[in-house]
Amino acid sequence: MAVPTTTLTNLADAVLGAGLATLYTAPALTTATVRSAQFCNPTAGVVSLTVVVQARSAGVARTLVSAHPVAAGETYPGYELLNLVLEAGGTVQASGLNLTAVLSGVEVV
Repeated sequence: MAVPTTTLTNLADAVLGAGLATLYTAPALTTATVRSAQFCNPTAGVVSLTVVVQARSAGVARTLVSAHPVAAGETYPGYELLNLVLEAGGTVQASGLNLTAVLSGVEVV
């Protein structure tokens, strides 16, 4: 039996758009855990952040953050994502025009 490989990794590093877009998809034969999620607003106005998670391939998409206002210059720590487990094919999607998003975590293969 193969020994599982655990890797600390940057799961996502992106600038968000106005519509939902996939930030991360857990690869085949992999379970991922989100350990840190940061959403920064570098713009001059308030931006609404929405985060939707599908924990497994063909699973039900669940909204974890719904239109959360992120003030100008603020960094919002996405507490709702901490320790979130994604099975193979699971996704994290987000929207919030021009917000920067950084997710880090652990992948186990």
